Amino acid sequence: MTAGKKTSLHQSASADDVKKRNTDEKISLLAQTIIETRLNAAIADLRENNHRDARQLSREYANKWKYLAIVTSVITLFTFFFAPQQIVEWIGKGIDHKLTEPMLQKSADELLKTKMATYVSDKLIPLTDQAQELSSQIGQMETGIANKQKDIEEEQSKLAEQLKIHELSVAAKAGSREAWVNLKKLQIDDTSAKNLQSASIKEVEFFYYADRYAPVYRVAVNHNTTRRDVGSSTEELMSELRYAGDDTAEAIINTLARRKNAANVSTLVEKLNSTKSLRVAARITRALSEITGEGFEALDFERVDQWWESNETNAAYCGDYSGYFSACPLNLLSGYTPKKDALIALIAGLDRTIATDPQAWHARCLKAGFLLILDRDDEARALLNEIGKSKNDYYWYLAWDAAAKIKAGETDAAINQINQALLQESSIFFALVDWDIFKPVRNNPNIKIKWPKY
Repeated sequence: MTAGKKTSLHQSASADDVKKRNTDEKISLLAQTIIETRLNAAIADLRENNHRDARQLSREYANKWKYLAIVTSVITLFTFFFAPQQIVEWIGKGIDHKLTEPMLQKSADELLKTKMATYVSDKLIPLTDQAQELSSQIGQMETGIANKQKDIEEEQSKLAEQLKIHELSVAAKAGSREAWVNLKKLQIDDTSAKNLQSASIKEVEFFYYADRYAPVYRVAVNHNTTRRDVGSSTEELMSELRYAGDDTAEAIINTLARRKNAANVSTLVEKLNSTKSLRVAARITRALSEITGEGFEALDFERVDQWWESNETNAAYCGDYSGYFSACPLNLLSGYTPKKDALIALIAGLDRTIATDPQAWHARCLKAGFLLILDRDDEARALLNEIGKSKNDYYWYLAWDAAAKIKAGETDAAINQINQALLQESSIFFALVDWDIFKPVRNNPNIKIKWPKY
């Protein structure tokens, strides 16, 4: 039972295996068939793609070979027509480079070795000697030219210095104080020019020395009527000197020298230090010599400065004209009538001038006139009497003394004095017109009024 069962089971198992094996074979065959089919299809696709790529490459390379064939043809033509000539040229250059140039170089070297020494001896060495001699001559000429140029420059410098000295000398004699100062300060090394400078300084000094003692010189005059010195007081001249030009200043200073008023010295020294005119300065030293008796030379300004340092505190030399300068314009201002307080202040200023200048006649006359206007007649008459003792012909004294006579009722005597004053100085006319104190006789037909010419 047991054995039979085992046999049946074994047989049954074998049948199953056979069946399973047959099935596997069928599946394997089917799978193989499918794979082969797909591979064949893939190979067909690959073959088709290869054909397409081959055709594309064929077209591309065909175009390239066309261009290559054209280029090759051009090269072939160039080689056929132009290569022979170019080859000949290349061969010629090669021969020149390899054969001709070395041979020529060798020949040149041989020529230099055999002939150059003789050529140098015969030709070049003499040329070298000549060149050296010429160079030496040129060097000598350059040295000579440099020396001549230096001599010319020195002569030109000397000539320029001499010309400068002459220019300064002429300008100084024409009145330039700056030229005189520069002439004295001029620094000169050349002996001949230094001698010329010294001579020119002496010449200028002698020129002004001679001018000082000339018999005729300018003075301040009345240009409108008399054409002569009318006896203007020193403070009047000082007032004009403040604004005068060089020509007028020279005339005023000469007139002050005539007055010999010591109170003018400080103003003259101040003018000496400020003026730019050498002529005016020379006239000032003359005036100072006349006033002080010091005997200053015409252009000896340094000595004047030294003297003034020792005398500037001397009250006799220091006239104060500031008060007068404030009051005197009122004498000629049309239509101006000062008030009482203003007149008192003006009198105080005039007193400063009167106290420092004993010859301040105009300041005294103005003070007397202002006292008359203030009805201080006794003071005015006393002052006028004092002036009359020293200066009874002075035109401003005649005018203001006539005003006192008008107030006293002495009309005829007043008119007579007014006419005398007008004959000397026509500017008295403005006092008759502008000051009310002259009103009673202003239109009197006996007054001989002559209009001034300006």
